[in-house]
Amino acid sequence: MTGLSKMSGKVEQDEWKSMCDWFEDPDFKKISATNAKNRTMLPYPHTGGSKSNHIRAREMDKMKEERRRRIDSGKTTVNEEDIMGNILGKKAGYAKGLGYGVVPSKASRNSQSSVNTSLLEELRQYKEDLQNANDQLKSQEAKLQSYEEIIQTQDTQIQSLVHSNQVIEKILQEFLVWKQKYSGSA
Repeated sequence: MTGLSKMSGKVEQDEWKSMCDWFEDPDFKKISATNAKNRTMLPYPHTGGSKSNHIRAREMDKMKEERRRRIDSGKTTVNEEDIMGNILGKKAGYAKGLGYGVVPSKASRNSQSSVNTSLLEELRQYKEDLQNANDQLKSQEAKLQSYEEIIQTQDTQIQSLVHSNQVIEKILQEFLVWKQKYSGSA
């Protein structure tokens, strides 16, 4: 057990041993390998902690909707941090989901700066969506090319079969003529 030699002073020895045993367990290694394989199949990495990308996307949509609602209602200043705090919530005075370095300010921010930041984020999101759409388009074009090649191959096979059928019909007709000719004279 190589992990025992690296024991942390913050964990009791019996808990550390139990944890090391678990990490050495074949069941854990199998689960770990499966999870590692599954993570490689993600279209993009999930780095958002316990929240799923779906929930984060929904929260982003809510924040965009709230921002638009405030702008449409005629507010001259839109405080992005206030919107984040309302949608994401606050935790111990910090903006939730943004780490310990981001503390929502009590003072109002320069509205132009907040709007610019929001517009830049929206532009980044549109660029990301456009890139995803382009990637999907390339994938669909590759599939279409593959299908066109399959259709071309099938068309060639059909033409070959039609030609073979015509040859067989001609031979059959010649045989019937020959049979009639020689069976009538026999």
